[in-house]
Amino acid sequence: MLRKLQRRPGVVLIAIILILLLTIWILGGMPLPGALGWSSKSVELTKDTEITSKDVLGSLAVDYPQRLTPMSSDTVVVAISSPRLLASADPQTAIRIEVSEDAPTVLGKVKRFETIILIQERLRVVLTAPTLSIEPLYPDIQIVTLGQANPATIWAWSIIAPETPGLHTMNLRVYVPDKGETPVWVGVFQIEIVPGKTVARETALGRWSDRLSPGGIIVLCLILIVVVCLFVYGAIRLRKRQPWKQGPDGSGNEGLRRELLRLDDVELDELCLDHFRAVYDKFSRGTRHDEKINLLLDYCLRNDRANGNDAETKRLAVLLKKRL
Repeated sequence: MLRKLQRRPGVVLIAIILILLLTIWILGGMPLPGALGWSSKSVELTKDTEITSKDVLGSLAVDYPQRLTPMSSDTVVVAISSPRLLASADPQTAIRIEVSEDAPTVLGKVKRFETIILIQERLRVVLTAPTLSIEPLYPDIQIVTLGQANPATIWAWSIIAPETPGLHTMNLRVYVPDKGETPVWVGVFQIEIVPGKTVARETALGRWSDRLSPGGIIVLCLILIVVVCLFVYGAIRLRKRQPWKQGPDGSGNEGLRRELLRLDDVELDELCLDHFRAVYDKFSRGTRHDEKINLLLDYCLRNDRANGNDAETKRLAVLLKKRL
């Protein structure tokens, strides 16, 4: 069994990649395909929000700068979507997590926030901040595509930091126009205004790593694993193409011996009978497998030394490559 696997390094490589993918998937806490269980998801909504037949579960993602320098600018982006699996779940069965409309909790110091909220096809999203200058880049009211795999509706605002250093808050509210002026979700985010260009450069360099979600980190790990596996596979293939490469003991037969050991006794006899008859004639009924290999290698080495080249060694290597 092991010998058969050694002859199929591509199959072994694919098996290793699949095992690693499954391991990272499980350790990362990600649900397996087909068992996502959206119905058991929790949904964040304000206390007085009533769930109606028009409501569906949607994904809310907020990207915003954690740090700014005085009078610098950046962009706050909100993406709302409702994939088919999420939209088909019954909001009534979701775990209800109430958020306070009057005194919402600050949602940590993160550059990307994600949660599940209650949405309808028509939504209004408003961003306010008493100490920041905000300019909307998209209309407040937009249409959300429900039940689609990828499309997300985007809201964005350009913000300008004040001159005063310190912590400044932004208030994000999501409204369903059919439900009146009561928001269905409220979130508060903090931006730290820090003087000095050095901090701004460090923030810019760290922006991509800070905004990576757990899913993004897992994807990067998978890409790294695939690259490593491909590198190992390429090294194996290169080694197979040069089995006559001289070994550390200077014998020059290390690679060939390893390849010959992968042949069983019948295959080795056939190889010598077809291409090295002088070696085959030396075999007897009691000749062991390792002795046959030594006879074949000794024959190739002696001929190469006599002819002043490595023609026999290379010929054996080519024949082994075709068989394996």
